Amino acid sequence: MRAGRMMSLLLLLRNRGKMSAARLAAELGVTARTVPVTSRRYSN
Repeated sequence: MRAGRMMSLLLLLRNRGKMSAARLAAELGVTARTVPVTSRRYSN
């Protein structure tokens, strides 16, 4: 599930450009707090 969420996040950013954490969260159906946690988890 987490990898799928990250792929969705990356595709949203790639297709739509810069987006706020709140907007990404709304698109992914998660809280705004989840977005930075997910992106940091896969950044290295």
